[in-house]
Parts: sequence; structure tokens; C-alpha cells
Amino acid sequence: MRIKGKYQITYQNGFKQEKYLIEHQDYLNVVKPLDSAIGYLELFKKTEDDVNRIKTVLKELFSADYFTDESPIFKAIKTGILDLPLGKTNIKVIRL
Repeated sequence: MRIKGKYQITYQNGFKQEKYLIEHQDYLNVVKPLDSAIGYLELFKKTEDDVNRIKTVLKELFSADYFTDESPIFKAIKTGILDLPLGKTNIKVIRL
């Protein structure tokens, strides 16, 4: 489980973001279950400390902003096209 790289994404309108690339399996095996735990704790009104502890673990492992190696952003590294259900747009993705 690790961060595979840091990338800058520039959208067609000039907006820029920095995100970390993680493996999709890490998302499925670590991030998604922790996100579910956060939702469960919030749903049943568990303490804010419990929720914050899990959020902190996620940030320490993967940062807050990430995309996976099976995501549309990853595919856009080669194509320059972000293909989403609502449509396509040109983006530039570079490794920092």
C-alpha cells in the first residue's frame, strides 16, 4: 500500500489540482472500507473523535486528494481526454 506518484491536473478552463496516484486495489481494500466505517459512525452518531481518527488514518496513508490506476484521470494521462458519464473534456496530467 503506497502512493505511486504525485500529479498535477490542468483542466480545460485552466483550473489546476494536485492529486496522488494510488493503486485501485488499495482503494478497494483500505480506503473504501474506512470510508464505509466513517459513514457508519456518522450515521449512528458516534463520537467525533472516532470519525476524526479514521479520517486521519486515511490522510496519513493516501493524502486527501487521490485517484486510482483504474480511474478516468489515470486513463487521461495518455489520452489527454477525461471521459466521464456526463461527457468528455480535455485535461493535461503531468507527474510532479
